[in-house]
Amino acid sequence: MSYNRNRSPDRKSQKERIKELTEELEKGVVECYNSESFQTVIRTFSRFHNYSLNNCLLIALQAPGSTCVAGYVDWQKKFGRQVKKGEKGIKILAPCKYKVEIDDMDDPDADSSQGTTFTGYP
Repeated sequence: MSYNRNRSPDRKSQKERIKELTEELEKGVVECYNSESFQTVIRTFSRFHNYSLNNCLLIALQAPGSTCVAGYVDWQKKFGRQVKKGEKGIKILAPCKYKVEIDDMDDPDADSSQGTTFTGYP
């Protein structure tokens, strides 16, 4: 067993966490078509219209009665509230832009290209 000093041995990698979130999302899409679940999802969409469809579904699956979603620091600074000790966060997908250096010997004028990937949040 290899040990990464930045991560404990039992902690899941980022790709595994994202895979679990997308599997949960796919199950939620299938389940949301019964009448009560569909209404819950529609209510969630109306409250969180700034979030993507996928993130709204994740919010509806993890915390159907939520009325406000924010990061830890936002709860403190914007809302003047403290998160209770032991509370778990709602996991959503956040796009992260990154640059990839491409070494192209054929084209000396080629710049680094940009792409977007998703990471689990929090």
